[in-house]
Amino acid sequence: MAQYKKIDGQCSNHLAKSKSQYFKEEHLEIELFQRDSDLRHRQLTCIKNPGHEKLVPINELTLDNFPLPLRHQCVMDYVTAFSPLVVRIKVKHTSSGRAKDDPFHKIVGRCVYRGATGCVDQVVDVKNIHEFPCKDDACILSGTDHYVYGFIDVWTNRHVVFDTKEAQSAEVEFFFDTPDRQGVVTLKGHDVRKDATGNDDMVLLRCLSHDTDFIPKIHRLVEEAKVLGAAIPRSIKDSSMTDYAMVVSHPHGTSKTFSVGELMEYHKIPDKAGFLSRFLREHSWKHSHRLRVSIYTTPTCPGCSGAPVVTGYDDGWSWWKMCHSTADLVSGMQLAFTYR
Repeated sequence: MAQYKKIDGQCSNHLAKSKSQYFKEEHLEIELFQRDSDLRHRQLTCIKNPGHEKLVPINELTLDNFPLPLRHQCVMDYVTAFSPLVVRIKVKHTSSGRAKDDPFHKIVGRCVYRGATGCVDQVVDVKNIHEFPCKDDACILSGTDHYVYGFIDVWTNRHVVFDTKEAQSAEVEFFFDTPDRQGVVTLKGHDVRKDATGNDDMVLLRCLSHDTDFIPKIHRLVEEAKVLGAAIPRSIKDSSMTDYAMVVSHPHGTSKTFSVGELMEYHKIPDKAGFLSRFLREHSWKHSHRLRVSIYTTPTCPGCSGAPVVTGYDDGWSWWKMCHSTADLVSGMQLAFTYR
């Protein structure tokens, strides 16, 4: 069973200091590569999860892939619904604005790409679609006047996309569900925004699409996923989902997978308040944001940084609330640092 710890002032300060030890290249699960063909080789030679037996291709997911306590159709329906909102991110530029002690400062000016994962935010604004002239020299329509439209906001980690220059070099791939890449839609990054809660690692990557109809399509997928997530009975969330962490990701920059493991520690008291109390607190600006550390055994690989981590808590079952951050190479555990 999972072990839960209250996060108080003393604990929070300690964890905030120890957090920095994981922000090193060997812990951050970003895949560095120069050619897309490198990624298949990385997958085949993976030493963290040889064979990737516990990372299930998303198009092959069945109830049998869930631990028995999670083996409910409503849980699988929710995972199936939000998985199209999980994206592969490829960043082609490394900003000189990164600090010298940043683990990726050494690749500034080099042709080295970073591969990671992200997930669409819970809000997609279909009433205020912005229009911009396309300035992408590599666009297949380059040479003709045409427009791109925004925004679709994608959560990921700041060590994936550091600033606007990196954001504008980013390619964001939707629906990369099978190795043959059938149905993949690629959006371009526009800019990046910090998390308003004070989380210094999670960021919103704003994306542009050539297809104005793509934004309402993603909006519909978001709304459908939110409905299915809210429909999971609280008895299942409290008794089953709070002991597990589910991750949908792009390991090694390859096609989408599902993995699940135990939620070992969640440094926050389980919320036993009634619905009205939770609603008022979540919609009040008076509550403070504190560092939350989640530790889980869910299999992940380089390329999984930024992937959604889903548990059973009010601030954990939503796919957009928590991003996979790092791996502890000593214990073999995975970690997510968030402020909620």
